[in-house]
Amino acid sequence: MSHIEGTGAAPEGALPTGIVTVTEVLQDLAFTGDDAPARAQRLRVTVAVAAAVRAAVDWLVGEPGERRALILSADDTVLELTCDSPAREGIAFAAEVLESVDGNIGPSPSRPGAWVVRAPVVAERQSYLLLEQGAIGLAVPWTAVARVRLFPTEAIDAMARRHHATVLAPFTAEAPGAGEHPVALIGLGLRRAVLVADRLVWRRPAEPAEPAEPSPASGLTRLVRTDDGELYWVVDVRTLLHALPVPPIPQPEPRPTHPAPRVPAPAPRPAAPPRSSAPRPQLFELRREDVEPMGEPEEEKAAGPEATAAELAPPVAEAIAGSTVDEPSALASEPAAAPIAAPAPAVEPARPIEPARASAGAPAPIQARRALVAEDSITARMFLSRQLEQLGFEVRGVARASDLRAEVQRGPWALVFVDVELPDTHGAEVLKDLVARHSTIPTVALIRDVQDAEVARAAGVPHALRKPFEREALERLLTRIGLRPGRP
Repeated sequence: MSHIEGTGAAPEGALPTGIVTVTEVLQDLAFTGDDAPARAQRLRVTVAVAAAVRAAVDWLVGEPGERRALILSADDTVLELTCDSPAREGIAFAAEVLESVDGNIGPSPSRPGAWVVRAPVVAERQSYLLLEQGAIGLAVPWTAVARVRLFPTEAIDAMARRHHATVLAPFTAEAPGAGEHPVALIGLGLRRAVLVADRLVWRRPAEPAEPAEPSPASGLTRLVRTDDGELYWVVDVRTLLHALPVPPIPQPEPRPTHPAPRVPAPAPRPAAPPRSSAPRPQLFELRREDVEPMGEPEEEKAAGPEATAAELAPPVAEAIAGSTVDEPSALASEPAAAPIAAPAPAVEPARPIEPARASAGAPAPIQARRALVAEDSITARMFLSRQLEQLGFEVRGVARASDLRAEVQRGPWALVFVDVELPDTHGAEVLKDLVARHSTIPTVALIRDVQDAEVARAAGVPHALRKPFEREALERLLTRIGLRPGRP
């Protein structure tokens, strides 16, 4: 845990007028987090944001002597502070001051009882969650994005009710379609809204651009341009959410208790029968249907894994020349996405699969093909896994090289996808090991840029798939490998 004291002065070199470090904002407060002190010193915020964040935090952490610790995390455009068991009477006041600077606050998706503050930081380039509704490209400021998931059409209303969120009307007149669609839960203060799209592009930085035509819909007032030249209309979160009702602050959930299962008292032991040479009669036969498993009632199944700020890292927009990489097609050349449908949970297909071996010399039937995906980004993993499932594969997803090595031994696998950079081992080592030990299994490197492609080639991996993953690129790859995509 770090404890910042003193003035928290900025490092050598004066900061621009009206900008301070997060160290100055959090001085005299205790906090934890990966590389937290250095991160707090690097991050800059405007004076207005600094004042709002400090006021919000003071409301949440309580009085001196009883203050809750903070967990600091951040990326290039968002400051995120998590407070365990905040002072409930301060949440509404914290939300009000955060709303004034386009920040938001809400329950943590991963820490029961904790609340998360998100506020913008000063950055050379702002990041956006890029989506498509019909022919309209949308850019949601990353500060406003609380969660990203896939949801089926029929589940969107229930999900919105759980989060006390309003489902935003689409910006396009096209009728919504069925199936699974990316959904962003966006926030302003305590207010929440659900934005449903046809297609998730990715999280990317973008620059302001001059519009050459009028806005296609209310709430879309300016344009941004990505590194690859694509234009997206920025979703005006303040305009769309400011008029929404403030949802009630949920009551803290009591810790679940699991009482010990009641065990019936043993029946009195019958008196021993007199010894006899005749065979003993069988008193009862234990049948499977007579035995009821003990356990807790099945909880409501979660809609699926979520993506957070750390999960949607912006890919590098570089062409990879002279490689066997399957890249996403340019948006301009892609067919129009299916009409907007309801959100479907971001899927984490990490279910154990029973091995299904094919007879020697015969290709495995499509329903028996199994794919292994090793990718530490939950968002990338869930999208690739979902696409593979839709193409007839059974998929197992892992996030670490150690898990990958263990799963490979549990084959057979028709195909293995490996991120070039896994958290516990450099991707080159994993790829070389797979090629050396399991040369009969087609291996595909998951890459972001030219450097990743070179790492894969040096490791002896002939196939690569570039992020963000596109259905067409995946199908081309499977065809080239000899695994024709399709359903049985």
